[in-house]
Amino acid sequence: MFKPVLACLFLLASTVPSGAEGFAEALQGNLVRLDPGSGELVPYQLPAKPPTEYFLIYFSAHWCAPCRKLTPALVGFYKELKTTHPEVELIFVSADRDPEAMNRYASWAQMPWPALDWDKRESIAKIADLRPMAIPYMAMFDAGGEFLGASDTGGFKIGIPKLLKGLQQMLGMEIYDVHERHGTSSRLIPVAYALAAITALVIIVRRRIRKRS
Repeated sequence: MFKPVLACLFLLASTVPSGAEGFAEALQGNLVRLDPGSGELVPYQLPAKPPTEYFLIYFSAHWCAPCRKLTPALVGFYKELKTTHPEVELIFVSADRDPEAMNRYASWAQMPWPALDWDKRESIAKIADLRPMAIPYMAMFDAGGEFLGASDTGGFKIGIPKLLKGLQQMLGMEIYDVHERHGTSSRLIPVAYALAAITALVIIVRRRIRKRS
């Protein structure tokens, strides 16, 4: 069922320049990761063992509503993935408005994966020639920098969940939709908006009652 998706991923590889040799080496020194204790982003080094064989580069931002919906599901997917496939790593590239917003987003989502440091975000364009026009966006590379697929390439959109299904098939994993299995927490977002709307309505009603009295 998913063979056409995977075939598309590798077909697209011929249309995108491959990254620099030694993808992992190029990232070292440029990464940070959320420290759960302090809630701050701190320097991070990719482990030497097991070596990372595949990289998922994830462009996202807290101001982006589709990103906020997807990221909690990605957290669940990532945690499940790493238990059986530690050779796969996800790298977050922030499109937030400032480093403080990036830190708040990482803390809000409790991101378990590393990220490019705020001041090093532009380095991904040099490493992998990635300049996405819209977010959320994800691209997949091997350790040598060879492009394996993306959620949107050359105007052809497959979406991040389909890209991850291609990864699951490539790794011989159970194939499932990340939203269906891990998207429960993302339902908090519309609930939060509904509560905010109710709160605003209550405030308006109270003001009108005060004016009449």
